[in-house]
Amino acid sequence: LPKCCTTTPYFAYAKPGILLEILYLAATTVVFFLIIISREYGIIDELIYMIRKRAFKPPPPPEDGYFDDDVDNEKNRILKMSTDTLANQNLVLNGVTKYYGNFLAVNQVSLCVQRNECFGLLGVNGAGKTTTFKMMTGDERITYGSAYIKGMSLESEMSQIYQDIGYCPQFDALLDDLTGRETLHIYCLLRGVRRARINRIIEDLAKSFGFMKHLDKPTMTYSGGNKRKLSTAIAVIGSPSVIYLDEPTTGMDPAARRQLWNMVC
Repeated sequence: LPKCCTTTPYFAYAKPGILLEILYLAATTVVFFLIIISREYGIIDELIYMIRKRAFKPPPPPEDGYFDDDVDNEKNRILKMSTDTLANQNLVLNGVTKYYGNFLAVNQVSLCVQRNECFGLLGVNGAGKTTTFKMMTGDERITYGSAYIKGMSLESEMSQIYQDIGYCPQFDALLDDLTGRETLHIYCLLRGVRRARINRIIEDLAKSFGFMKHLDKPTMTYSGGNKRKLSTAIAVIGSPSVIYLDEPTTGMDPAARRQLWNMVC
């Protein structure tokens, strides 16, 4: 029988075919997938950092022309450490320096924290303590120098290092609508704690840090001191090798402050 009309194929390039839309969807799928992968593995950040690194200035010399004797001795001790010695230390910073543009935030910090050691990082406001914490947790890149956790470099082995550190930030990073129990439960799961042990660990932490009666309340109702207790409890889940506590006792009453330091030290 003769055909009365012709029909354009569905996958034709010309309208009303949809080949153009299919190609567009395929192209955007590939592009967005590559963006996700590059963000996940830090490829874009690495390229930006390599470009900016060319403009970084070397660390300046000390203002008086020399370091204090104890600082100089620590720097020399770290410089002489072998690979095996580094692997036996929980935390080692070697001349860590941080620039923000032309602003020097941290200048050549060198220190070594051994196992079972409580180390206090002291300084006036704006001295660079929080910036140092951010570099040790991988939130900020180190401009100059090197840092190691149990022999693993923060420059290249950050994914493994995350398994060995706990962090209580300066400002509480809590979800207001979740209770303290739910918050601890989430972090226990993230740390790989077995489900059969989670409830006991949550209650032990709440009793130890003194917020047991607030455990089932939303964190938005917590006082500043109780939020710090909860944030500190999150940091110790999983018994990490290194725990960073950035002003953990801010807002606590003297009794709770003493209780927390007894727990930590």
